[in-house]
Amino acid sequence: MLVDIFVLILMFILIFALVGAQLYGGKFSDVCYNLDGSTDWQICNRDITCDQYKINCGNTGCLENQYCWNSGINPYQGLISFDNLPLSFLTIFQAMTMSGWSDTLRFARDATNLKFLSDIYSIMLILVGAFFLMQLTVAAIYVKFMESSKEQKNKIKLIEVQRPKIDFTPIKPDVPKLSWRMKWWNIRMDFYYKINTNWFGTGTMVVIIINTVIMASEYYGMSDTHVYVADKLNIILNIIFAIEMIMKLIGLGLRGYAYETMNLFDGFIVIMGIIEMSLEGVKGLLVLRAFRMLRIFKLARKWKTLRIMLVKLIKSMKAITYLGLLMLIIMFIYTLLGKQLFQGSMDDGDGGIPRANYENLFWAFITVFTVLTGENWNEIMANSVGPTNIVYSFYFVSFMVIGSCILLNLFLAILIEQFESDEPESDEEDLDETANEAQTIAPEKRRRKRKKATNQGINNEDDHADEESETIEAIPLKGKSLCLFSKHNKIRMCFRDMLTHPYFDSLIYTLIGFSCILLALDEPNKLPYTSDFVELAGNVVLALFTVEFIIKVIVFGFAKDPNAYLKNSWNLLDIFIIFISFFDMLLSATLGGIINLSFLRVLRALRALRPLRMVSQNEKMKKVITSVMRTIPALVNVLMITFLFYTIFGIIGVIFFKGVMYYCSDPNITTEADCVGEFININGEAFVRSWRTLPYHFDNVANSILTLFCVSVGAGWSNYMYAIVDGVGPGVTMKRDYNQLSSLFYVAFIFLVNFFIMNLYLGAIVTNFNTIQKELDGSMFLTHDQKNWVLTQKLMIRCSPKVKFLKPKNKFQGHVYDFIMNYKFDILIQTCIVLNVIFMGLVSFPPDTDLENFLEAANMIFVIIFALEMIMKMTGLGVSFYFADNWNRFDCIVTVLSLVSLGPTSSFGNATVLRSFRIARLFRLVKIYKGFQKVINTAILAAPSLLNIGTLLGLLWFVYGVAGMYLFGKLNYSTSEVLSDQVNFKTFYNSFVTVFQCITGENFDLILRDCMGIPDCNGSSDECGNAAFAVVFFVSYTIFGVNFFLNMFIAVILENFTEEEVDLTLAGVYQKDLRKFEKAWSTISPHGNSQIDIESLPALLLEVDAPLGFKAQGLTSSQMLRIISALKIRNFKGKVHFADVLFSLATAVAGTDLEQAKSCEAVKNIMKAVPMRFPIFGKADKKQAFYKEDILAAKILGARIIWSAWKVYKEKMMQREVTIQR
Repeated sequence: MLVDIFVLILMFILIFALVGAQLYGGKFSDVCYNLDGSTDWQICNRDITCDQYKINCGNTGCLENQYCWNSGINPYQGLISFDNLPLSFLTIFQAMTMSGWSDTLRFARDATNLKFLSDIYSIMLILVGAFFLMQLTVAAIYVKFMESSKEQKNKIKLIEVQRPKIDFTPIKPDVPKLSWRMKWWNIRMDFYYKINTNWFGTGTMVVIIINTVIMASEYYGMSDTHVYVADKLNIILNIIFAIEMIMKLIGLGLRGYAYETMNLFDGFIVIMGIIEMSLEGVKGLLVLRAFRMLRIFKLARKWKTLRIMLVKLIKSMKAITYLGLLMLIIMFIYTLLGKQLFQGSMDDGDGGIPRANYENLFWAFITVFTVLTGENWNEIMANSVGPTNIVYSFYFVSFMVIGSCILLNLFLAILIEQFESDEPESDEEDLDETANEAQTIAPEKRRRKRKKATNQGINNEDDHADEESETIEAIPLKGKSLCLFSKHNKIRMCFRDMLTHPYFDSLIYTLIGFSCILLALDEPNKLPYTSDFVELAGNVVLALFTVEFIIKVIVFGFAKDPNAYLKNSWNLLDIFIIFISFFDMLLSATLGGIINLSFLRVLRALRALRPLRMVSQNEKMKKVITSVMRTIPALVNVLMITFLFYTIFGIIGVIFFKGVMYYCSDPNITTEADCVGEFININGEAFVRSWRTLPYHFDNVANSILTLFCVSVGAGWSNYMYAIVDGVGPGVTMKRDYNQLSSLFYVAFIFLVNFFIMNLYLGAIVTNFNTIQKELDGSMFLTHDQKNWVLTQKLMIRCSPKVKFLKPKNKFQGHVYDFIMNYKFDILIQTCIVLNVIFMGLVSFPPDTDLENFLEAANMIFVIIFALEMIMKMTGLGVSFYFADNWNRFDCIVTVLSLVSLGPTSSFGNATVLRSFRIARLFRLVKIYKGFQKVINTAILAAPSLLNIGTLLGLLWFVYGVAGMYLFGKLNYSTSEVLSDQVNFKTFYNSFVTVFQCITGENFDLILRDCMGIPDCNGSSDECGNAAFAVVFFVSYTIFGVNFFLNMFIAVILENFTEEEVDLTLAGVYQKDLRKFEKAWSTISPHGNSQIDIESLPALLLEVDAPLGFKAQGLTSSQMLRIISALKIRNFKGKVHFADVLFSLATAVAGTDLEQAKSCEAVKNIMKAVPMRFPIFGKADKKQAFYKEDILAAKILGARIIWSAWKVYKEKMMQREVTIQR
């Protein structure tokens, strides 16, 4: 299965590589030159002039007095390019790992006038390639890991010997009361009861928290008084912890104390603290101080969630240990191989040795680890391989596949398996409450069926009566709304009629959509007339939303009525948005020039929540949000644990690295004391020396946590590692590789937090979200037979009538038919497709004239071959049969576009884009390679859920795109490192693309830093950034976008992938049976029509093999009629429908009693999917439930049989009368 996914990924990369070669081949080496021949390597577009490029296209082009020309050198030392197929392949693979893809997008924008197309190309590459296809590897590895785990558990049927519970209560000695043993027993009993009281445990937790707060208060440059007080408090805390240890030793005894692992851990920390106090004043004891921070893990005694997480991690350690050893071996192999290949040859582009290098064993190993995490691995590869040894890039690609795609995903599979394990925790972790505590992370085990979904905010629906949620009309008007309007009040009844009008919801959707457009148009630098229009239209929309609010309040009441407006939680969002909009409008109109502008910016940013009203108007979205809300407790627990680890590593970072990441603006100065006065830079300009720190540092806990947060996102962590490696000490400027072992701090953090803790989000979501979804739709309460029925229906929805080509009677057409239906003809066409793709891959830049002419001629030949294939199929099959097949329609479109691309460019627009459509022929190989079928089925099964979550993710991007535009749209990025004309928040479009870039981790840390405060910026917070806004904006966006919704996206893929495995084994009807039915249907209806005459139904059933049919069973016509009657196949104007016949037969085979399950959402979803997949149901029986009796086909068939028999009888009687008369 993993091989099939890799083949699909390779095909996907090949398609995008070929399209990229058509669009961007030879263009990334076009750069701006100065008149003196020098260049700044800014990519430009030679197809149009620089001025036109800069003004009309809005992209970064050449400056005045520059010209655009080909340099022959591509970015990243030639490795980011579409000049030939290998480079295109490598470029696409890099982008799919979400490393450097934003740079490729920027180059594509600069090099062509296809800005929008380039954005679509890149975003689709990330969405389909990185978010879907690459995650299929996780699913495949997870499924295989679970299968291996189950097999191993089945083979090893040994009885687990549980660790016995031992009572360490002191045993009363059988001696006189006044003896010393009795006195010692009394003392032990006294201590035993004290250490087991609640106040003792609570007091210990309070002391641990105080210890953490004291350590977190440390910062660079703190006063001597602060240091003195902190040291004394630390001594007191050490004494308290030592007393706690002594009390436990007395109360439990040495054996009892050592029995519990947590006590041994406590004792170790206490001993380290005593050693630290005894060696006070000795240098180099920072490690002992760091041990103090580990006391925070003692919170696991009272913090149930932390204890459960630690238990799950410990349980997975055995598998992880073996996997870790395997990973170390592979990393060591690649370390040695990298040293052999790249030692002494690496170049950072400026003639120096790059920071990530293979010059010695230590840095080679660190570099391999960096590549494993995907951190700027494309840049490391560029510095290692260079433009001449591209074959060495296989070293990096192979390691990314083995390390990142397989080994790291195995880590993830192990964690998910632990989350889904229902085994109780061991006695060590919890002596009496573990069974209940698991509910804080794992989904609650329901002991009874939940009430109807309406009790949880999910509206139940009748099967097919009206495909809407519970209507307002069904809610009776009760009492007096607002104490004024009775249930018989004409105004109230009129307003209810307005709300129930079918156009009312459409009007609200339109207003919400129009409001979203206004938000997108409300750009910071909009033109005056645009500003007036947006303001006026926004006020009108706000007024209409207010009218809707008033109508609903009058109909339902406001707060105390039975169906009051505020009792619906979704209405709270609506009223909050209306309130914020009014508040912003009033403040802007009255006090706009008086109050703090930042406050107004926050209010306007909150207006970006308006699109969320889409959710409150859509039942499917509300259901997903309900599932998300019920998943949040588990996610919050993981979030708290994540913050705990941030705090631990943050405090350790402050202990070791505070004050070491400073430098002087004058590079010739090495100490803070000398960093005064002025200096002359290389341009001859005078500047005042200043002692500066890097933007992400460890001078205090807050900045440490922010730095580690960016590292956990996967953004630029290697640069932070090199910074602490260069750190010498407070007051001394950094020196390269001064403290190399400091890099292990980041290695430990990445290994523990990125590889494990961050993946706990996905583990929690996989365990909770899909279970809650099944609970809400009722599928978890179905019986085994009912589940089989649902699975069978899912398989059948994928079925459709197939075309069966018939040989024409015309002699010439018959010969053509025989030719094209021969398997050798298919092999010939498939060979031509492969050759066509190979020839397209031979395109290279700069082009060779002879090769270019040859490829053009070959392309023309292939186009002619495919055109002849189309003509021959139309002739041999007939036009109607030809277009009845979907693949033939697809071939026709591609062939016509290929023929059009051969015409003059001026006549048919952009010929490059048209030529790109030729690559679509590769999709024809999908139907040949059977391994793609499971992946396609997974995509089909996951499509509805992915669409729902994708819509929410799109709304999240829209909301943050608008909010980012309001908060950071006026930033002056002239001195910024990453913000530019392309990456900014000035327009909604750029803001949307920028927040999309951030969710992939691309330059996330640099964008966050610039929004916090652009370097060397002198201006207002509007122009220079606001640290508070930036931190809240980007941290919340990462939590919701990456940790929540993006992981849910992956969880849906994982769930549907595993469900596909179940579908093939548990469904009452197998896929092979469905294929046989399709084949029999095509025999009766060769054109692939969805309906056949009722008279053909018996022949169909006799053509289908068991279990769906009755082939070779020798049934009489009367028996067949009784069977058709029992199947309840319906009549559609004298015909029967493919889906109705199939569903009736399958229900007879895998059917079950659905009366109690008809209110189940999963069953109703199947009921709804039928008319969506086969619209004939909705047209024929729109007002009737799917399983209600109508004029059945058996009645029509029986009547026609009787009528036929009567006609035969009448004819015989007439013939008899004629005979008698004669």
